[in-house]
Amino acid sequence: MLGRPVVYIVFLLVPFFLTSCGGEEPQEPEVQIKQVAKPPEPTDVVEEEKVEAAPEPVTFPAKKMRNPFQTFIVKKTPIGPTRIKGPLECCDIKLFKVMAVVSGIDEPRALVLAPDGKKYSVKQGDRMGTRDGKIIAIEDKSIIVKELTRDEEGNVVSTENVEISLPEKKRP
Repeated sequence: MLGRPVVYIVFLLVPFFLTSCGGEEPQEPEVQIKQVAKPPEPTDVVEEEKVEAAPEPVTFPAKKMRNPFQTFIVKKTPIGPTRIKGPLECCDIKLFKVMAVVSGIDEPRALVLAPDGKKYSVKQGDRMGTRDGKIIAIEDKSIIVKELTRDEEGNVVSTENVEISLPEKKRP
């Protein structure tokens, strides 16, 4: 009887023998030789050669199509110079209370109570309120603040003068 290693070798070699049998002989590739055409002989009549125009590049209207590399996030830039807002520009002007007015001097002053409970000394020209308010006058019992209302572009739409007066004294 044949040994096991011989049987394994036979099973491994049989597929190689089967694939090598019955094949066609390889054929040599055919080589085609091109003949070079002779240039035409010159004639006395010059014929115009037709030159085909290059195709025009395709253009797209720039306004209708968006840039695919541009971000959707739009950074808003401030209109005009930016300045640091003071502590009196935190809240609406109607939340402030006038505590006292000093009017007998060259530059009158007023003591104002802010909504957070702090007291501030103000003079004419100081900024106050959230709508770019500016103190335009300090009278005997009140202060007058001019507020501006702006649109989205930063243009002044309207102005309003707001008067904040001293609280009336309660008499018993």
